[in-house]
Amino acid sequence: METGIYIHIPFCIAKCRYCSFFSVRHNEDLIEPYVDALTREIDYRGREIAGCQVKSIYLGGGTPTILKSRYISKILNRCRDNFNFLDDIEISIEGNPKTVIRDYLLELIKLGVNRLTIGIQSFKDNELTILGRAHDSAEGIAAFEGARGAGFKNIGIDLIYGIPYQKERDWDYSLNMAIGLSPEHISIYSLSIEKGTLFDKYHREKRLILLPEDEHARMYDNAYTGLKNAGYIPYEISNFSMPGHESRHNQIYWNNEEYIGFGASAYSYLNGKRYWNVSDVNKYIDNINDCGEAVSGSEALGRKELWAEAIMLGLRKGEGIDINKLNQRFNINFAGLYKGKVARLINLGLIDLINNHLRVTNRGALVLNEVILEFI
Repeated sequence: METGIYIHIPFCIAKCRYCSFFSVRHNEDLIEPYVDALTREIDYRGREIAGCQVKSIYLGGGTPTILKSRYISKILNRCRDNFNFLDDIEISIEGNPKTVIRDYLLELIKLGVNRLTIGIQSFKDNELTILGRAHDSAEGIAAFEGARGAGFKNIGIDLIYGIPYQKERDWDYSLNMAIGLSPEHISIYSLSIEKGTLFDKYHREKRLILLPEDEHARMYDNAYTGLKNAGYIPYEISNFSMPGHESRHNQIYWNNEEYIGFGASAYSYLNGKRYWNVSDVNKYIDNINDCGEAVSGSEALGRKELWAEAIMLGLRKGEGIDINKLNQRFNINFAGLYKGKVARLINLGLIDLINNHLRVTNRGALVLNEVILEFI
């Protein structure tokens, strides 16, 4: 079977105020034991899942580019030892502008890393300060230019809109700056307040003023139009790419394909079962040392769960849901079951039904969860 691999590197320069992903402050003493545990987990899974054809590896975090190149080499070599890489495998790594140094990037390219995502988030220094980012806009630009100079031909930029106090013109500025750099991929994320984040605390204390939903909507519309006019394809609600540069890692998720996760808090999805590792670096290391794995929970997906995921993931894709394929997979008549709901959502301007593909509109994308609930 073909699959993707996700490798979680939880170490960060500092915790951003909006971030809900599992991460810890950079601790050099923990890095080598963590990488050793990672490689042992890869060996353990490699024996379990022999013969996998790997089409994508994604090193996410945290900040994977905190790791010295010798650690990246060790991780990738262990993956090569245990799995079969396709000839055109995509190997991606996330980077913070503070850690994206040209000489380091040259080393990554030699190791086979061929795709880089830079978390720039904004080209306005005051917004970066609000978000709690460690870099400024000049460092963001320098990181991109350094990556291009090092030889990366597939670079993505992450941006955030709906930042407190952000004006529409400020978002347009960041968007145009990103387009001007001509990356192959641009991801745009609406700021949301996630439980347990510093922004969540500020919001509960009424120290954070959020932008109204209609301003989020205008910013998304501006981005959608601007990116399409610049030649970027909206292949998923938040992800835009130049033709042929869609992220394989993203597509594995959105197409509901199987993947293997390594590292603390990493998720895997194999044979209709989802399982996840413990979200604690020390416990992860100890568990791997004890028995070779650190799984803390799992769930088998039944028909109801598979249906919910097909709807949720399909509506995120630019092409939407192929109704014929959905009918065949679940042996249903979608048009008969949901005729009234589809008509109502179309009238509200939240979805379209074109060539038997159901997709959300830009307006629907902003209330995607509510649209999904109509069908599950």
